[in-house]
Amino acid sequence: MISNISIWAKGIVIAVVIGTIIEMILPENKNKKYVKVVIGIYVLFCMISPVVGSSFNLSETDMEKYLFLNETSNKESNLNNNDEIVDKIFKENMNKQIQVDLQKFGYDSNDIKVLTDENYNIILIEIFNIFEYKEKNTMINTVEINIKDKPAKGIPASDKEKIIEHFKSTYKIEESNIKIT
Repeated sequence: MISNISIWAKGIVIAVVIGTIIEMILPENKNKKYVKVVIGIYVLFCMISPVVGSSFNLSETDMEKYLFLNETSNKESNLNNNDEIVDKIFKENMNKQIQVDLQKFGYDSNDIKVLTDENYNIILIEIFNIFEYKEKNTMINTVEINIKDKPAKGIPASDKEKIIEHFKSTYKIEESNIKIT
């Protein structure tokens, strides 16, 4: 690492010395300012050569991928991939947020579906297989309530209404588009 920096610094010093010698040798005329510009570009290139890389060679560079036509087609395919990634991340985060909201009410679900439009406005929230949320560190004995020899399923209607009202106000979605089963 240090040897590379040393070589780079020596290259800059040599470029400055050569540039200075060329400037001193040149006679005073109209072309001197153009030669100074070329020397300045050469010194600048020597300074940025570690950033560009030592393997940078114009004869080996495929210039086709830098043309405007190819660039636009690459941008379109990248935009499609980026849109899909953003959609996926948004939906995953919305599912997690809805799960956190459910846990605040004492319920949980591993089967949550969120539909959005192209502007990421939530169109539909579906929650399936809802169950009571139990924190992992608490010790709770399971209690079954049998009504006429059938175990109770689902959640109380009052809790369901509270959850629907919360989602309705939080996510600005119509009550008919919130389904809890």
